[in-house]
Amino acid sequence: MKMRIVFVLPQIFSYRVNVIRRLSKNNDVYVIADKQLKTPVGTSFKVGSTRKFANRLYWQGSTLSEFVKGDFDIFFIQGHVRYLDYWCLLLINSVLRRRLIVHSQGPYKSLIRNDYKASLILRFIFWIQVKLCYKFVLYNNYCLDCFKLLNLNLNKVRVAENNLYFDGKVLAIAENRFVERIKDIGPHNLIKVFFLGRLRDKNGLDEFLSFLGSSISKHRFELHIIGGGDQLQGLRERYSSVGFKVIFYGAVFDPEDIAGIAGRCHFGLYPGSAGLSLLHYSSLSLIPVFRKLPFIHEGPEFAYFTDQLDSVQFDCIDENLPKRLLSIMNSQRLYFEMATASKLVYEKLATRGIAENLEDIFDET
Repeated sequence: MKMRIVFVLPQIFSYRVNVIRRLSKNNDVYVIADKQLKTPVGTSFKVGSTRKFANRLYWQGSTLSEFVKGDFDIFFIQGHVRYLDYWCLLLINSVLRRRLIVHSQGPYKSLIRNDYKASLILRFIFWIQVKLCYKFVLYNNYCLDCFKLLNLNLNKVRVAENNLYFDGKVLAIAENRFVERIKDIGPHNLIKVFFLGRLRDKNGLDEFLSFLGSSISKHRFELHIIGGGDQLQGLRERYSSVGFKVIFYGAVFDPEDIAGIAGRCHFGLYPGSAGLSLLHYSSLSLIPVFRKLPFIHEGPEFAYFTDQLDSVQFDCIDENLPKRLLSIMNSQRLYFEMATASKLVYEKLATRGIAENLEDIFDET
């Protein structure tokens, strides 16, 4: 059945745009986001500017007025607990009882920091959210496993696995480059490392490049970095001549161009707060390299991967990290097995995308 869906996003990123486009095939999707897009998405688009208070709290405009109008079948919002309009929506819904569906990472970060022990305050914060919404949708099964530690009623709780969408042409480029790359594996060849993400605080890239510049193995490495942001110019200046090659491409948005650049590389690195970049690496048959510490990550996508099987996970940036990458590159068989296992992580998730999972949840009565 075709539905009218209000889709609220504090920030709109490309992977969310793809979700909205897929939902729009069978539904009317009305988007509220913090800024307008150059290319229209959804049935209509409304800018709900975000205001910041005391550097910790936020308010997104237009959400309350659209919710009170009630001109929708589904009102889908991100469960950001620092957004005051979100809490107002929940309180209003305690009276109106509309189909308010919350999308959340759940309590996993708080639980990890507290040795997986749930405090009374944490239980209350999530109990009230679940109590006042229609459905509470978690990012993946790892988030669900953590949520279960709260010992709350799960009748309203659902999972829609977070994923990325790529068309066949992009995946074909990645596959062709993978076949070529396998021939390039050997103990004396360059190790080409790919980074994809915003050049901002918490990405760990500056720390990694600084370490690599002093590493005894630096001459074996070549870095390919895609991303725009505040750090771009400073990183270019600091690492233009450091004993290993670093190529900064700036912001690249075309998936085919990204696949072409990544296809020259062997590993996908995210040395800081990682999220969906890990799945992007996986889709391109790169071996993801990222920190073991789960609470530092932007999202729960790290939970899809297993160290030494389909990824390289590390505690800190030291000489042990390049040694591990070198040992993998010394064995064509080991590299092939790990890269293939990495690709399988993406393929398992891609059999059914997040938009399709959300539609099933929206259809529930």
